[in-house]
This record gives sequence, C-alpha cells and structure tokens, in this order.
Amino acid sequence: MTGGEAGAYVIDGRFELIARLGGGGMGLVWRARDLMLQREVALKEVRSPDPAVYGADPSEAHVVRERVLREAQALARLHHPNVVTIYHIVDAPELAHPWLVMELVTGGSLEGRLKRGTLSVPEAARIGRGVLAALRAAHAAGIQHRDVKPGNVLLRSDGTPVLTDFGIAALEATPGLTATGMLIGSPEYMAPERIHGREGDPASDLWSLGIMLYLGLEGHNPLRRDTTIATIAAVAEANVPPPVRSGALAPVLTALLVKDPARRPTAEQLDWMLAEAQENRSAAASGPYTAPPPSYTAPLSSTVPPSSTAPLSFESATGGYGRPDQQTGPNQNPESSTNPVANPYGTGTTPTTIKKRAYVVPYAISTVFALGMAGTIMYMSHTFGGGTGANQGSSSHGGDLAGPGQATISLPGLQNSSDSGSGTITDGGPTSTGSHADSPNLGKNLLTPASARAVIASAAKVSGSSKFVEITIYDDGHAIFDIVKKDDPGAYDSWIYSDGKTGFWTKGDALGDKKTFTADKINWDALPTIIKDGQSTLKVKNPTSSYIIANADTSDTPDNLQLLYYLNSDYYSGFLQCDATGKIIERHPQK
Repeated sequence: MTGGEAGAYVIDGRFELIARLGGGGMGLVWRARDLMLQREVALKEVRSPDPAVYGADPSEAHVVRERVLREAQALARLHHPNVVTIYHIVDAPELAHPWLVMELVTGGSLEGRLKRGTLSVPEAARIGRGVLAALRAAHAAGIQHRDVKPGNVLLRSDGTPVLTDFGIAALEATPGLTATGMLIGSPEYMAPERIHGREGDPASDLWSLGIMLYLGLEGHNPLRRDTTIATIAAVAEANVPPPVRSGALAPVLTALLVKDPARRPTAEQLDWMLAEAQENRSAAASGPYTAPPPSYTAPLSSTVPPSSTAPLSFESATGGYGRPDQQTGPNQNPESSTNPVANPYGTGTTPTTIKKRAYVVPYAISTVFALGMAGTIMYMSHTFGGGTGANQGSSSHGGDLAGPGQATISLPGLQNSSDSGSGTITDGGPTSTGSHADSPNLGKNLLTPASARAVIASAAKVSGSSKFVEITIYDDGHAIFDIVKKDDPGAYDSWIYSDGKTGFWTKGDALGDKKTFTADKINWDALPTIIKDGQSTLKVKNPTSSYIIANADTSDTPDNLQLLYYLNSDYYSGFLQCDATGKIIERHPQK
C-alpha cells in the first residue's frame, strides 16, 4: 500500500493506517492503530526510492527486504530508552513492500524542532547526551548507525531524544548490502573517513552527532554545499569553521569535529563533556579523562597562564581561532566574553584547502538525503578580542603566547588600550618590541593596502620566512598565515595576527604539492577596487563580514596566484576570484 486516504487501509489485517508522518528516500512512515492490541504504533513502509526500478528489478526488491531485516535485527539487539522499539515485521507476498511496526514517538523529530529555531546550550547538550547514549548502546552491540541526522532523531513528549532509522546500519558479522566502493548515507553528516572509504569506526557516528549538534546550535550545517558532489568534497577536505554561537559547547564541537577519528574524544569522554555543558560548566581539562596531545599552541590570549602545563584556554566560546571554509558568516557571539572555555582534546587536524575545480571522488555515491533541509548555507567568521572570562587576570604576562619559546610581534596600532604592548618570547629567546612610533594606527579593518602589507610584514618577520602557502585577512582585525618553516622548507606552520600582535598559531603540515608565493607578487593596491566591485556585484543582503584569501592554488591564472574576496551576511555569501594583479576573473554572487 502506498496511496489512498488515511484510515482506508489495514496492513496484515491488523494495522490500520491513520496518517502519514513523514517520508524519505527509503519509504514512508505512518501513524497506525494496532487493532488487536488497541494501541497506536508507527508503521514504516520500506520501499525503493524509485518504484519503477523496484518493480522491474528483483535484485532491488531483495536489497530493500534485506535492509528491512537488517534494521529489525539492529533494533531487536537494542533495549534502550533512547532507541526506538521495534514490535513486528510485516512481509507477505501480497504486499508490495515490507513494513516495520515500531513504537510511536509523539513529540516530532529534531528536524522539525530545528525548523522553529536553534537549540540552547543546555537543550543541545541534553539531546546530544541522549543520542550519544543510544549510539553507545548500539556500538556495544556491534552496530554502527551510519546515518545520524536530525530527521532520524525523534523526540518524546518530554523532549527525550530517540534514535531511529537503522536501515543502513552496519552490523558486525553481517555482509554489506552495498557494492564495493559504494557510499551510503547523508553526505552532509558523513564522517570524512567514510568519504575516503574507511568504514568500521564507531567514531564516525560521533562525527555525525557533532555535525548535528553544530547545526542545532549554529543554525546551519557547515559542510553542506549546493550540490552533492560539492558537499562530499567539502566533507572530505574542508575544515569545519569554529562555532561562534555554541557557548560552553564550542570546545566540545571543536574537539569532536576533527578529521582524524583517533583524535576525537571517546564516547565516554564526550558524555562527560556534554554533561559539563548541560550544567553550564566549561568542559575543562581538569576532567576525569586524559586528552590526546594538542596539535597547536594556544592562540594569543591574556587569559592563559604562562605555565607550559596549563590547559588550552580561550577567551571566547569559539573554541579558538579559525580560518574560513571558503565562506563565512556572522561574527556576533554574545556569549563569547562571558563563557570562557577550554578544549582538553586538542583542536583537530591541519588546515586543508579545496582546490578549485579539482574535486575527485573515487567512489560511486548512493545517497539518502536528509528530509526537509532548506535555506542557504551561511558560514562563520570568528570573534576575537579581550573577554571577561574566569581566567581573566590570571597571567602576569598579559600578551604572552601560551606555549614556551614562541615569538610574538606587537603592532601597537591595533592593540587593546589595556595591553602592555610588549612582544615577548617566553622561557627566554629574542624579543620583538613595537611602539606607537614604529607602527601606523591600522584600526580594526585590515582590508586596506597599507594594513594588509603591515600584517604580512609582521608575519614574515616573526616567522623568519617570506614564503607563504596562504594568507587570509579579515575585516575585523585578525589575519591567518600559512608560512613555510624557516628551518624546514618542506613544511609549513600557521601564524595569527590579532589584537595588535602576531604569533605562532598551529602546526601545519608537509608542503607536499602545495605551491608557495611571496606577498610582493600580489597587487595589494587593488584591494579597494576589488572590495568596491564585490559590494556592488555580489548582491549580498545586509553584509556583516568580509575577508580576502591569497594563495597559489588555482589553474585559472598562469602563475597559479589568486585573490578571493568573500562578502557574507547572516544568511548569504558571494565571492570574487581575481588574479594577482587584482583583475576579476569570475564573480559568484549571492544565490
């Protein structure tokens, strides 16, 4: 049965259909009445996404029925309050499709809840812990869900989350239903290792949970793109922008959404971190779990104690500084100055850039799309500056880097009025000192020729190298530089400029096939013309932020050099691609 008026059909002589609750790529879900037990249940009608293929191809029908059996087997293994309960399977020759009879969860789905607005931090932490509990039970039973997303999380009337739809779950000792190289799941929630063909790690489900919570808190999925292929490429290669609206959950998301599954917190660690956030406490490094080694030194912050044993601490709730993932969005974060956080699990992997027009996806992709995903993706910029966190004033070295032996240069024109202006290397070493006489008053907007040159020069000076992999300069007073190491021309590190100082930010990676350039090859005098054109032609409504990227990562110019200018609002984004002279190659206005 697939059509007709609700209530007009009785399945298996027992289950009367009342109303359709939802649908997706693998079938429909109905509200029904069990005429024998006189109770309401949910009936899942499992069928092929293409009914014509289903009817013409017996092998397709076999796969669908096997998936029904797999889902039933998975659910039958689990007895947990956060996992939907299965009652019965209906699969008779006279029925076009098999049916699953399950408990009826009456509070709607998390997807429906998110259509009404974003989640508060306590609400997100509570839902996250519930879904995590379901995943822990599944993993303990040898089951990986592989499709954690808002549409597969139901809510009881009291708000308790219930994980459902185990139709593509991977069960231990059960042969796969997809061909070799075939990928199944919802791309925007899929873990990077699965895109690369590495299955079998429960940490992949934790990544999906992290993306789901990111969506719930930030209001958008950071990896979703306009097309499936572009989304897959973003999941495989792009870094997740740091959250700006997630409060005490920001470091949790930052720790969770790293590309290397071995560096993600375990399920036990994640549960503790979520519990801390649910109680409005930061998930500090003093918790009961040992963190993996961090991949970078803490960013410039007056709140970090000088001791090298101090946890990685951040002034804001952004989980640290970050670079854009090609686009960015709102930079307002009202919670950032009042909720100091710490990330005990490190920060993720090294930055990676998606090469323009170079997406290579070596797998046949079979996707089950999320239901009802709508709206234009917005991207985040990052909030910086002094906060009033709990650690404020705990350091007597107001402008020092957290890590010993790391250089910092001060450009006084951008310093906070309370800053001492000293540029110090802790634990001894050379010192770079600036003064108001030495530097121009740059202001907060760095997207001017003089300001861009000044911060680039400071990065070259403090790093000891003038070979850049990428330069990203924002309009809010900070910039990030990937610079070839002075003592190792085959590798690069990332450096950051913020609040009038330039210092080491994070370890980079081997240079590999990345191309380098010197900043004098870029015509920075073209910035005003580029910005004026972008503001006129990109048609971004109510822009809130902008930034420019310089790299040698395009095949569209003879020297591989390009300038990318991005203009963003809370909901929209557009960008210009220019060559090194500032000549516009392509315009990509707001869609």
